[in-house]
Amino acid sequence: MKPAYAKSVIPSKYMKALKKYRAEGDDLSITRKYILNHFYEWLMRNVVPISIAPNMITLIGFILMLLSSTITAIHSPNLTERLPGWVFLLNATCLFLYQTLDNLDGKQARKTGTSSPLGELFDHGCDALASTLGTFCWLATCAQGGGATSYLIMLNACIPFVFATWEEYYIGGLYLGYINGPVEGILGVIMTQLLSFYYGAEFFHQNFSTFVYDFISKDASKLLGSSVASQPLWLCLCSLTLCLASINVLLNTINVVSKIRENKIRPTNPDAETSILNTVTKLVPFIILLGGNLAWIIFSTTGIMKQHPYLLFYCSGISFGYLASNITLSYLLKSPLKSFSIINLPLCFALLNLAVTHYTGKLFIEERFFLYICAVWVTVIYYNFVMSVCHQVSSYLGFFVLSIKPKPAKINQE
Repeated sequence: MKPAYAKSVIPSKYMKALKKYRAEGDDLSITRKYILNHFYEWLMRNVVPISIAPNMITLIGFILMLLSSTITAIHSPNLTERLPGWVFLLNATCLFLYQTLDNLDGKQARKTGTSSPLGELFDHGCDALASTLGTFCWLATCAQGGGATSYLIMLNACIPFVFATWEEYYIGGLYLGYINGPVEGILGVIMTQLLSFYYGAEFFHQNFSTFVYDFISKDASKLLGSSVASQPLWLCLCSLTLCLASINVLLNTINVVSKIRENKIRPTNPDAETSILNTVTKLVPFIILLGGNLAWIIFSTTGIMKQHPYLLFYCSGISFGYLASNITLSYLLKSPLKSFSIINLPLCFALLNLAVTHYTGKLFIEERFFLYICAVWVTVIYYNFVMSVCHQVSSYLGFFVLSIKPKPAKINQE
């Protein structure tokens, strides 16, 4: 029986690549290798039941992130309100559980012999959405409201994810460094929530010099320049993460460029990419999405993000999850990437409306109208994508999405 969402997302000619799937990549995180991995192995031996499907583990982690973000939004609807202490503790707990479950799903897949391309896509898809959800707790901590600053903080989490996924497509695997976002980055956010829980919501709003004076050294605080010393602690941390993210993005780019040059000299197959320009154009959908939303926020004549911060984040987050998942899907299918995505259409019309408004000096169409259209549009497209891909891949490979298919009973022959 065909489901209502049965519009095929995957062309049939690419389906055969799924049967050649083999997980590629490595996580070199020092923290994971020497500390967390021992904890994960203990959980696998003593806590995680053999009957639970890897994708179910992933989904539970994502639901916890959704719960945390929803409660944060309720208590900080404008991203300016001070959160009660227990919300910070909840955020830290949910983030830690999400990170833990995100590491257990792969171990469970290997343990149960259920590793699959859909498992990787399911995991990466949830990670893409969680990269937006995970910033909500930090945005509520910064309490900068709905504006360009808050959106830039979100980009600090999204852009490294884009480039890591882009790199995976071209070099053939996801390789994470010794210090990376999924491990040390999440642990850093967890620490900010625990500090806010213990010291109060104002902790990250003190001047950097005050923090250094009270928590590090009285003498060290005197060495700070006035421009740095007067900045709030949250801004200094954002600047630090921006530097680390920029280094990762640079390394991703270097790896892709090196691979393209290698393909030119020693092509491994006739479909190997040999054009650096062509690889860059595959980032255009993300540039339109992330850059377009930022432009909309900055040049909005009605303060669209201040009026509807979470709705704009929702549209951006769902669109980001869709685009990132499409790169992962193309990687698994060995299919070409596209330089444009229909999920960005309402945003393009919203930007056109904004340009006409600025040119004529009169509001052409209410901006919130486009935001509502965007919300419906991205929901329908993403829902169809998720359900259709899950249906196609699970049917083709012959397994269940959220449960482990029972093995057929052996018949004794006498």
